[in-house]
Amino acid sequence: MWYEGDTMEFLESMIAYPLGFAMNLCYRLISNYGIAIILFTLITKFVLLPLSVWVQKNSIKMVQMQPAINRVKATFFGDADTIADEEAKLYKKYKYNPLSSIFPLLIQILLLMGVVAVIYNPFQYLFNMDASLIDAINKVASELSGVSVAESSIQLTAIEYIQNPEYVAAFAGIEGIGDYLTKIQNFDLMFCGINLSHNPSIVLGV
Repeated sequence: MWYEGDTMEFLESMIAYPLGFAMNLCYRLISNYGIAIILFTLITKFVLLPLSVWVQKNSIKMVQMQPAINRVKATFFGDADTIADEEAKLYKKYKYNPLSSIFPLLIQILLLMGVVAVIYNPFQYLFNMDASLIDAINKVASELSGVSVAESSIQLTAIEYIQNPEYVAAFAGIEGIGDYLTKIQNFDLMFCGINLSHNPSIVLGV
């Protein structure tokens, strides 16, 4: 049976894969995860710019219509049908669609979901690992850290432990990890003196 959660995961993955490709290019260009995230964010902002302009134009139309709408509500107070008809005429006059702001908002929400998925899942979208390998790495990271494999930050936690010489041996025996181990160890997650792989609940106890 197809569940709502399956639909959301499907939409998220469909959006996240092209975003992951963009994030991969940003990291290859910068070679620092923190700066790559900033560059990646700027790119997504640029992609959303047409939608932002569209929303802004519709907001201006609403501001322009508001005095006329207020007059209609005052003139036909208590007559909901007439008010609705008059408002529809105003919308047509100003070429305003009341639902026009919902579509851009929906696009922005879906894109944000994709961005979050890319940032929290570097194994999938940056390293292009198989799902079985990712699951095996996450399981070891969960056993070492106590962080649930269901946590969104589990892949970043795994990177933190793999980059720690004290724990890297625990991952070395995972089938298929091969050259990925070296790539993960060289994955630069430091930004302004902060290790972006750190889980605040573990490092800060919050």
